[in-house]
Amino acid sequence: MLFTSISKATVFYHAVFLVASILFVLHSIPVYSQYDLPVSSSAEDALEEELRYLKAETYVITASRIPENIKKTASSVTVITDRQIRQMGARHLSDVMQTVPGMNYFYGYAGVNLPLVRGFINPTSSSVLVMVNNHPLTENYLGSAFWVYDTTMLDNVKRIEIIRGPGSALYGANAFAAVINIITKEAEDIDGWELTTRAGSYDTQQYNLLYGKTFKDLEIVFNYNYFDTHGFNGHINEDMQTFLDRIFLTHASLAPDRMKRDDEKYDGFLSLKYRGFKLEGKYVDRDQDNPVGLTPVLTNKNNFDKKDCYLNLSYERTFWEKLDFLGKVYRNHFSYLSDLQTFPPGAAQLTPLLLPVIMRKGVINILTAKNNRTGFEVQTTWKMSGSNTIVGGISYEEMKQYDVRRRANYLYTSSPLFIIPLFSLRYTTDIQSANRSVKRNFKAFFIEDIWDIRDNLRLTVGARYDDYSDFGDSLNPRAGLTWEFKKGYDLKLLYGSAFRAPSFVELYDSLMGDPDLDPE
Repeated sequence: MLFTSISKATVFYHAVFLVASILFVLHSIPVYSQYDLPVSSSAEDALEEELRYLKAETYVITASRIPENIKKTASSVTVITDRQIRQMGARHLSDVMQTVPGMNYFYGYAGVNLPLVRGFINPTSSSVLVMVNNHPLTENYLGSAFWVYDTTMLDNVKRIEIIRGPGSALYGANAFAAVINIITKEAEDIDGWELTTRAGSYDTQQYNLLYGKTFKDLEIVFNYNYFDTHGFNGHINEDMQTFLDRIFLTHASLAPDRMKRDDEKYDGFLSLKYRGFKLEGKYVDRDQDNPVGLTPVLTNKNNFDKKDCYLNLSYERTFWEKLDFLGKVYRNHFSYLSDLQTFPPGAAQLTPLLLPVIMRKGVINILTAKNNRTGFEVQTTWKMSGSNTIVGGISYEEMKQYDVRRRANYLYTSSPLFIIPLFSLRYTTDIQSANRSVKRNFKAFFIEDIWDIRDNLRLTVGARYDDYSDFGDSLNPRAGLTWEFKKGYDLKLLYGSAFRAPSFVELYDSLMGDPDLDPE
């Protein structure tokens, strides 16, 4: 229920006043037949604007790293504009994904919306690359962006470009099943202040402040968003612990009870643009409950605290009319705290001797880790002629995971069915950590040739080579032929390959990690 502090009488009087006002307005509207219905000049202007909008050519940047007509791109691309977002009533990124052919999302135990692309799902969602203004948001621990950005708010979004299919020939690792590029609004799109508030079921509230202004050569965009919800508190009649209680003759299950889905997020964004320089920064702090735990069991506490931020400084310039240069340096930081009670107090667990032991405070596992990504990228675009353009670039990035710590009241064993109880909560980092401090770097080179054989026939070929310090190299080519064989009808023949780099969890997790993994 919304605004529970307002009395029922007040709500009733406001409802009566609202209904009476609507009836009065309806009674005052003159009735016209279909023949004499007046059409105002403003309505005609709106209709003309709508027609211009529908006829306008759509240009995308994600498909080839340069502005390109969507009809000629060598990719399967969907563009969702801010206008469409408003019309569909989407609240966040996952809502938009549902409108894209072949895409959807799955709500997992950890309270995260994991992407589904053509029926394929990855447990850590590391098969979909998410970017903001061409800047990847991937963190090293899970190799994903969705654990922070699945509920990205859309007030500062100008459009979202989505490529279905492989994108590693341009963007490298994890552009595996799809690429999602969130393009934010420019200062001229806002031109002032915007303040938005929303409220909804489950005590949901959102506040958004958006500012954009141009001062001569300086463009400023600032966005701050606060979101908080108790979430859907669905009733759980029985859980997995109920089943285990029947086996061990215990009474540990908290069911029947309701799941916990508290989710609070602070999201800030700043963009400063001066001539060819552009500085972008983003900070997200998300405190979120795990609805039913990593295992389908109700517990007293399952909480994730995730912080993600980045700074990206870029410079863009055109030389000699035919040569464009884009260079950038960036720094990403991600910190992670999971405070999990995977089984409730009084739950029985098996030891390696096959003897059950009662965990009076439950099975507790608290993990912290920090990750940095630091790198640079250079891209050049050479317009050889009016029909031929070559795009190429190099990238280098260093990844570092550190401050990996674990507190728990048990130790893992080689089997997930057995544990070694410690009977008190203690640091186990030196004995057994859920992950480890580690470094990784990669070097990459990509090149692409876009050739208009005819006005209605385009050939695109390219490839990218990535070399990682821990698992080796990967070469990913792409090719596409697009043909507008009839006005308004296009045929696309596409080929591409991609790879997914193993995340630090997949490599070094104590329970299920394998340090010898190769890229997928």
